[in-house]
Amino acid sequence: MLRQFDWLRSNAFCLQTKNEQRSNEWLQKAEDFRSMESIVSNLFRHLCSSANRSLVYDLYAHVSDLRSTIVLLRAFVDWLALGHQDDSPGCERKAGKQPFCSGDQEPWIYRGGLLGEMQRLLPIMSAPGAPFARPIAVPVFTIRPYMQSDHDVLREFCEKHFLSHALVDGEALISFPSLAIDSSIGDYIALSSDLIFVLDTTGQLCGYACGALNAQQHRTGAQSTWKPQMAVKYPAGLLDSELHPSIKILIEAFHSDRGRGPLLPEDIYEQYPSIVTMAMTQESLNLAYLPFSLLSALINCLRGQGSHGVHTVLSAENRVLHECFTSQGFTELMRTADGAVILGRSIERFP
Repeated sequence: MLRQFDWLRSNAFCLQTKNEQRSNEWLQKAEDFRSMESIVSNLFRHLCSSANRSLVYDLYAHVSDLRSTIVLLRAFVDWLALGHQDDSPGCERKAGKQPFCSGDQEPWIYRGGLLGEMQRLLPIMSAPGAPFARPIAVPVFTIRPYMQSDHDVLREFCEKHFLSHALVDGEALISFPSLAIDSSIGDYIALSSDLIFVLDTTGQLCGYACGALNAQQHRTGAQSTWKPQMAVKYPAGLLDSELHPSIKILIEAFHSDRGRGPLLPEDIYEQYPSIVTMAMTQESLNLAYLPFSLLSALINCLRGQGSHGVHTVLSAENRVLHECFTSQGFTELMRTADGAVILGRSIERFP
């Protein structure tokens, strides 16, 4: 990469000549250099998304500095490709001559190693209009307890989550703006809002994790108090109107005698008394440390309240969350007749 940039900088004058072959050669090598920069940028992104945070903390400063310098080199190449010339003092403009002079700068300007070698290829006293590399923007994620002020953004997140998974019809959902959040986690908000954690970045909600300390009591409370409230909010008369089938299914669940979620065997409730559920955007799920951190916050809170085991109920078709939970120590306990998968793990020692 150093030799490639050195050649591009030394032969940038080719773009000012009428030699089409040399100009095409320069442009091709410039494109190759851009590809190298993309590889380094991908390396940086993969490092930031690594689940091994200790490795990230050890290498981040070095890889970030390296990537910043290479981005600046690419910007300089793009600037040269526009027909600009490097006007560093003392540099020749003839073929075969070095376009820069070493030793003219104070020694402490440069860092050592590979980064220093790259910086030495850039003109310190650059021409007007030379490129400026802006600081790399790295998203900052925050995991915190749910607050009442989060209800509106959480409602929007649940609605987008339903639409992205094709669970409801988008146009039909407009008439019922709270149906998505009520159907997904309404019982947790009503009965155990202190066990809800949200994930956001710059004010935009990216996911949530909900739980209940005692799954049996939560199921009973949802059936006796929360579902009657939902039945009043969404009266049975709506089922006789011309609603989209997906909307009717959600409303009908509030009026059925079935409990909230499947009824599990007693031994599962004894060994894994608490229940957890989680939803995140696909972009957040791709960052392996985010679902682990979000779930850890919830499970540590449950453990602090005396729980010794947790379980979760997933759809058999939800392979992404299934892999997410199993990667964090959950094992499959059983499958229900309607296709739900029950996963559980002990939390006496977590993570």
